[in-house]
Amino acid sequence: MDNRLRNGFCIDKKRRTASHKQPDPHVHDYYELYYMWEGECRYFLHDQVYHMKKGDFLLVPPGDHHRSAYDAKGFHDRCVIYFSPDKIDYKVFKCFSVTKDTLLKPKFFHASAQVQPGVQERMLRLHAEFSLHDEVADLKIHYLFQELVIFLKENCTAVTEERESSDAEQALEAAAKYITSNFTQDLNLEDVANVAGLTPTYFSKRFKELTGLGFKEYLNHIRLKQASAMLRESNLPINEIALQCGFTGSNYFGDVFRNHFGVSPREYRKQEDT
Repeated sequence: MDNRLRNGFCIDKKRRTASHKQPDPHVHDYYELYYMWEGECRYFLHDQVYHMKKGDFLLVPPGDHHRSAYDAKGFHDRCVIYFSPDKIDYKVFKCFSVTKDTLLKPKFFHASAQVQPGVQERMLRLHAEFSLHDEVADLKIHYLFQELVIFLKENCTAVTEERESSDAEQALEAAAKYITSNFTQDLNLEDVANVAGLTPTYFSKRFKELTGLGFKEYLNHIRLKQASAMLRESNLPINEIALQCGFTGSNYFGDVFRNHFGVSPREYRKQEDT
């Protein structure tokens, strides 16, 4: 578990400008509840670009690569709550219409101008308790987080309107969706660049600017996410999982898996079984 979490939580409030660059790659094994306090943000997550505005929330599932960028001038304030699924009651997950065992998809929702003061008051209380570093504060954080989730459930609405995006963003998003839908196939850079209507060289440059990952890195991330789920949830042989996830062989799969997770596929499966 990432050491930024304390007793299953981290509450982080920061001001960003267009000069901010998020470290690459950015992925973690806990949830992220991202709130746009003020300003705007372009957020790439799960093969989609989210144009976030003041009052928007984005729930980021564990294991999904994501990247935020602040292109507009001025200041952009955001508050993020990171939380471990192991520390949350299943009823809290039901407020997001999922259970702990569900492969959660991102949730994009909005707090109206009338609701935002209530949201911000609750998030400031959470942030204040997180800064105290004591057991009582940690206990309060659990209760305050549940109160916040219930408040969001009762007062926020899903974002359904189309938000403006550039032709280039739409092309890159189409390429990312193509990779997600076809990762089990033998994909190459030229084919995916063709989906975006771009040359391979220009596609590679723009795709990394948007996602923070190169084409091959992104493809392997999608494949490894599926492979890790299959290792946890099935008894299939490791070489069969490798082939079903698009890897050309179990040795290459093992090398890529160890480089990403720090353990071999076999060791990963044993850890999940204990």
